[in-house]
Amino acid sequence: MKVARLADSHNADAQRLRQQYVGALTQFIAKLSLSADALERVKLCLANARSSPVEALLEQLATELEAREQGSPAAALRACEDTAPAPEAPADTAAVENVLLTLFDRVVLSPGSERDAKRHKETLLQGISAEELPRFVNELAELISQSLLLTQREKQELEAFVETLLEKLRAFALFVENVQSDIREARSNQEDFQESWDVHAQTLENGVAQATSLEVLKADVNAQLEQMRTSMTEFREKETERIRRSEDRSETLQGKLEQMETETAELRNQLAENRAKLLQDAGTGVHSRFAYEERLSQEHASWLDTGRPLAFLLLDIDYFNSINDTFGHQAGDRVLRLVAQLIETRTRKGDFFARVSGEEFAMLLPATEIDAARKLAEQIRNIVEQSGFNHKGNPVPVTVSCGVTGFRRGDTPEAVFERADQALHEAKLSGRNCTVVN
Repeated sequence: MKVARLADSHNADAQRLRQQYVGALTQFIAKLSLSADALERVKLCLANARSSPVEALLEQLATELEAREQGSPAAALRACEDTAPAPEAPADTAAVENVLLTLFDRVVLSPGSERDAKRHKETLLQGISAEELPRFVNELAELISQSLLLTQREKQELEAFVETLLEKLRAFALFVENVQSDIREARSNQEDFQESWDVHAQTLENGVAQATSLEVLKADVNAQLEQMRTSMTEFREKETERIRRSEDRSETLQGKLEQMETETAELRNQLAENRAKLLQDAGTGVHSRFAYEERLSQEHASWLDTGRPLAFLLLDIDYFNSINDTFGHQAGDRVLRLVAQLIETRTRKGDFFARVSGEEFAMLLPATEIDAARKLAEQIRNIVEQSGFNHKGNPVPVTVSCGVTGFRRGDTPEAVFERADQALHEAKLSGRNCTVVN
């Protein structure tokens, strides 16, 4: 009976903790602007929460968020319904902590959120209890939500700038229309003035011909000259007013154009800074997943056009989670940076190297045959193995496994990645610290 009561108590605790996790995750989802498809997948995860480990749910959320940030194909997402059922037991907080740390690596936070993100990551590194985990997940949701709001705000600012730009372009179009109107008005004024002078000249000529005395002639001439002076004055006043309006509009437009040039330069600089941040992985300093996706598309298009060989390498740090567990996440971060630096030293001009996920890196090797790519992978593997990492005086054994493949007729980037991933998986199954070609 005691055993049964203990088992019932254990299951009740497990159910309570799981409900807390699912509740926190539900709040998490409510605060994120996921796409309709992504939301359906996550809701399905929550529906299966009774039979799915909590860390699997968090993995799904991390994947959905990564897809939202990078616009990766939906086919890359794993369906949560395929997750193997797990026995009812309290969640392994260490596993959940690792998933949350991975989420920090995957989600691109805005610069304004970096301080809070660092504080939350330090909290994770110090460890949190199962009871604190739901609250922490909720705070993390708030952080990501705020970051997404900042991103949305930047988008709104860009839209506002574009609207301002369009307004200034409309003002310019109006100025051009006014200039054309001024030209028409000037032509009309000249025609009216010329017509008036012709009339006065003809009247004067008729008066001279019909004058019966000198006094009558003088009176007609003076009258016509006065009318001609009046016509000239009116013409001059109209032209002066027209020129003044044109100059005022030109000055106003010039000010708007100068303001637009200043704002455009500021926006260009801001976009360049944001793009530079997107293209660089913050943790290692090498190219980011965003840069990888962009370059992969370019190299694939070039390969289709030229038919030149294009090799692809996928490299993964062996037992990286064990390094984190044994030496701490700070040591793991240092290993990531040093491995990235070592690999980067082996890249040649024209090669492309990027961090594509937590401890996984990719290389694109244009104009490179498979055998040359395999030799390069082996050089990288050897240099990492012989690097002699240490943390606080303690040796840290670090090795990498490599999957190598090349682009073949009819290949898509996704097919090539899948083939390299299979080769990498075979390298792991073969004992790690080796290279497999597929």
